[in-house]
Amino acid sequence: MGMEDDGYFRCVFTAVDDEGFEVLLDRIRGLGEWGKKGKGEKTGGEYAIAGIMEFPAKIRVKVVGPNEESFINDMMEIVKGVTEVENVGRRDNGKWTSISFDVEVENEEARRKIYKAIDRDDRVKFKL
Repeated sequence: MGMEDDGYFRCVFTAVDDEGFEVLLDRIRGLGEWGKKGKGEKTGGEYAIAGIMEFPAKIRVKVVGPNEESFINDMMEIVKGVTEVENVGRRDNGKWTSISFDVEVENEEARRKIYKAIDRDDRVKFKL
């Protein structure tokens, strides 16, 4: 996208068809596997990000899934079951919706708890 520095990427999930979206997800998942080998690695690479974050931290979480009111409500309830949610945003485009929100996390374990809760919903296509 014309960034001068390495390490930035942008994905516009509304600009591709379903097949292209799946290709994008596979590529981003590959980055996640690569990141597990990086700094902050703990047994099995599960805490790779801990070496580059300072806690406590306010983080923005984004979740992509079907453009259904029940999905959006369920995501909010899932995360509210773990921590408080602030600054909820939403972008819709046809079949998909992107939900973003800010959460305060005390440590890496709390951050992972949020993502594990989100992962329990099979409708989630992608999360950041």
